[in-house]
Amino acid sequence: MTMEGSGASRLYQFFRGNTGSSGVEVKHATVKALPPNIAVQVDGDSIDTPIEGIIIAEHLTEHKRTINGTEALFSCDLKIGDPVIVAIANDGQVVYVLDKAVV
Repeated sequence: MTMEGSGASRLYQFFRGNTGSSGVEVKHATVKALPPNIAVQVDGDSIDTPIEGIIIAEHLTEHKRTINGTEALFSCDLKIGDPVIVAIANDGQVVYVLDKAVV
């Protein structure tokens, strides 16, 4: 199915599952192990999601960036027990760690 409309409309269709997929759920989770072998436990689940099912946003990991010709190293700011915001797709097969949750 092809999504139509503005970027906001297409994003809404994606999260509603109007793309031929089963949709995406946004939930809270808790960090159980840190990158590079990250594991999270999604609220309501009884087991941790292992790294094989996780895609994590770069800004949550240790990474390098070049700013005005100077290379900067950014460290991982996550800690075990931190709450995070996750998007769950493919009937729970993929968990995207989007950001830390501030509560």
